[in-house]
Amino acid sequence: MRNKQRQAITDWIAQNKGELAITLTFKPNITEARARKTLRRWWNEVDRDFYGNAVKRQAKRVKRACVLETGRSGTNYHYHISASRPKDRDISLKEYIQMLKLHWKRLGSAGFVNDFQPIYNNYGWADYITKEITATNTDALDLSTTNIVAIDV
Repeated sequence: MRNKQRQAITDWIAQNKGELAITLTFKPNITEARARKTLRRWWNEVDRDFYGNAVKRQAKRVKRACVLETGRSGTNYHYHISASRPKDRDISLKEYIQMLKLHWKRLGSAGFVNDFQPIYNNYGWADYITKEITATNTDALDLSTTNIVAIDV
């Protein structure tokens, strides 16, 4: 039986209908704090590319849900992300992926195994990326980099 916290987070991510499934790795022996800082920096650069000063003035950001996984060893940090293109910008999915890859490659802690794919099943991807969320550990959902709005029911 699935725990309620994981089910709620999975449903929340799936309802936001992300367009892009992203998996990002880091260089070996990176700390959790460094992984989180690197991802925050990456998203800040992406957001500034799209929105400039509106990032701070109006809190405009690209919509995404970011989940940090540790792997079986507990030290293999990597992120799974459900992201969407900005609706108020004219950019194709291919151009968006290229821009995200370019920004990622510029970072010193970025790893070499990275994957950017269109999402074909939102619930399946959301279920996969929340697999490390348990009844006692919801910290896998990285709230400092996640930016999706609540959906009116």
